[in-house]
Amino acid sequence: RAFLPFAEDALSYFERYDRPFSILMFDIDHFKRVNDTYGHAVGDEVIRAVGACIKDEIRTTDKVARFGGEEFVVLLRETDELVAEKMADRLKRKIAALEVVSGDQTVKFTTSVGCAVSDERSRDVEDIIQRADKALYTAKSAGRNRVRVNREISTNSAAA
Repeated sequence: RAFLPFAEDALSYFERYDRPFSILMFDIDHFKRVNDTYGHAVGDEVIRAVGACIKDEIRTTDKVARFGGEEFVVLLRETDELVAEKMADRLKRKIAALEVVSGDQTVKFTTSVGCAVSDERSRDVEDIIQRADKALYTAKSAGRNRVRVNREISTNSAAA
């Protein structure tokens, strides 16, 4: 609930001062397999571990929120494409190093990440989220455990 007002504020700041921000979309790879193999309690632990990892690694000026079942959305204020891609890759590697212990088994997991940066034709926050989501599915299609940046300029204009 707190994410959208935060994102709207970042968009307003971008529109007024031309300070870009980035949206990262994370999806836990093969999450259904984790739930089916280890149970939903372990799946919940995996979700908590990913959320905590992201929260611990981003700046206090940034924001992370759960965005559906096993997806997270991250807003990085005042970041261009290069910084956002580096941060996404760093977070992806940190998450891949996490382990959740279930009985005598250790559960390892990875994430796929899509990234999009605000641009002069971004109509609204949802537009940027959709572009990050499109990049996320490109990362998943490319084999998972990858970062992909949506370099398309928004096709939506303010007049649309």
